[in-house]
Amino acid sequence: MCTVSVLSTPQSRFRLVCNRDESRSRPIENPPSLIKCGDRLSIMPTDPKSGGSWVGVNDAGLVATLLNLNPQGSAPLNRPATRGQVVPLSLSRADTVSSRELILESLDPLHMGRFRLIVLDSQNVVEIISDGSRFHSSIRPRPEAAMVFTSSSLGDEVVAPQRLRAFKKLHPFDEANQDAFHQYRCPNNSAMGVMMSRADARTTSRTTIDFKEEQATLSHLIFHEHAAEGVTTRLTLSLAYSLGGWT
Repeated sequence: MCTVSVLSTPQSRFRLVCNRDESRSRPIENPPSLIKCGDRLSIMPTDPKSGGSWVGVNDAGLVATLLNLNPQGSAPLNRPATRGQVVPLSLSRADTVSSRELILESLDPLHMGRFRLIVLDSQNVVEIISDGSRFHSSIRPRPEAAMVFTSSSLGDEVVAPQRLRAFKKLHPFDEANQDAFHQYRCPNNSAMGVMMSRADARTTSRTTIDFKEEQATLSHLIFHEHAAEGVTTRLTLSLAYSLGGWT
C-alpha cells in the first residue's frame, strides 16, 4: 500500500515522494542501502521479511516505485513470488523507460500478485499494470503537472477520492506542498489520509528521490510507532546526465 506523487522540476528533473503503508505486524523496514541489481547500482530501502523493495533509483537515473493493485471486491492472489522483487528487477537492466521490454522480460505476472509499477526517467513515464494474468503497459512524456498514485487494501477506489481531493487543494504544487500532501491526515477517518492509521496498518515510512545537478539523492524517513520523531537516512548516487537525457 502506497501513495506516490511526482513533481516536475526545472531542466527535465523531477522529485518523487512515496509514503509506504504496511501491516502493524510486519517487521520495520531496513533503511536504504547501495545494492547491485543486475548490471546496475541502485539505492533502495528493503523489507526484512521478503528482501524486496517498493521504491528505488539506479545509477542511470531510472526510478521505479510499486503499488499493490486492489480492485474493490477482488480476493488476494496467492502467488509464489513476492511483489517486492518487481522494483529490483525493473532497475537491474534498463537505463531509460524506452527499455521497458527489458523490464517486462524480467517479470512474470502468473507468479506475482496484482500490482501497478511506475517507472520514470528524465523525460518519460511508463506505467505497467499486472492483473495477475497479463501486463498492460503504456508510455508517455512525463507531464509538467504533478502526478499522484495511491493504493490501499481497503480498495483503491475507496481511498483515492479523499486523497486526490487533498492533493487538488494544494496550489501551487511545489516542494513544500508536495511534502504537506504526504503529511496529510484525514480528520474524520484516519484510514483515508496519505499519512494513514488504522487498527491493522499504518504509514511506516516516507521516501523522497530528488534529482539535482548530476546526482540523485534518496532520503528515507522511518516512522517508529512509539517514537516522537522519525529516523532519516540519506544516500546519493552520481549520475551521467547530458542535455536532457540520462546517458
